Amino acid sequence: ELQPCNPKRCTTRLVRDCEWADWSDWAGCSTTCGGGVTFRARKMMDAQNGGRACSGDFQQFQPCKARECPAPKPCRFGDWHQWSACSDPCGGTASRARSIADYSNDQGAPCDGELEQLHSCNVGNLSNASGLYSCPGARDCEMSEWSAWTECSKDCGGGQRFQQRRVLTAPRRGGAPCTGTTRRVEACGTKRCSPPRD
Repeated sequence: ELQPCNPKRCTTRLVRDCEWADWSDWAGCSTTCGGGVTFRARKMMDAQNGGRACSGDFQQFQPCKARECPAPKPCRFGDWHQWSACSDPCGGTASRARSIADYSNDQGAPCDGELEQLHSCNVGNLSNASGLYSCPGARDCEMSEWSAWTECSKDCGGGQRFQQRRVLTAPRRGGAPCTGTTRRVEACGTKRCSPPRD
């Protein structure tokens, strides 16, 4: 005796070929100026149940040029100012300063160097009868520690940051002079900037 079984209706497996989606828009140029590269991408819908596979590229690349790059402009210090008056008639310290006259653009080198200088002065007025320079009431120079560096003026593309210290006690009467600088600048944020996103 026979009786029916598996009464579910049979389904036919649909064969579907692989298909490519439309290309995306071209991405922004990899550089903000000069020659760079742009790309576009597309997605693939896989073949099913023995359908034909896709052939082709997931990405395409081509050269691009956003605009002409400006000529490199390096950072430029201004001229040094005149030396200040000596802090003491018998062995003191004089100072002079300068500032940044022009900051660099993204292609130029940033400034790196001293913004203020110190040197001893009036040493010819010191008494050296004992072979040592000395004056009554001599007092050595005392300088503070360097401050923390300021935040960089740019996150990328070349910026500047500053550090300073100050004279706590000026030398007098032939005491040890202040030497070095009280303000300095260095390059920072030198990594290359990413191109803008569309």
